[in-house]
Amino acid sequence: MSLQNLSRLTLELPDGAMLIAARQDDGEYPRIAIYLHHINEPDELLCFAEFNSSKPKDGELCISAYTAGSDEPVHYDSYHRLEEV
Repeated sequence: MSLQNLSRLTLELPDGAMLIAARQDDGEYPRIAIYLHHINEPDELLCFAEFNSSKPKDGELCISAYTAGSDEPVHYDSYHRLEEV
């Protein structure tokens, strides 16, 4: 994904890498995503928080986290866990 056309906030790290927080509003799953950027390397998705309208009421705000080298999240869940009935 190209981050050039997204609203973003950057933070330079001591090792020269950057954290980039990007607002992504595709309509269905609006989110804030955080990427790790190294010069001459692809940006890596670290985590995101999104509104997932397919979740039950009050559970729509979801969070996700990734590990290096994987396109699959190690965690994805509603931020507000709902009681199971």
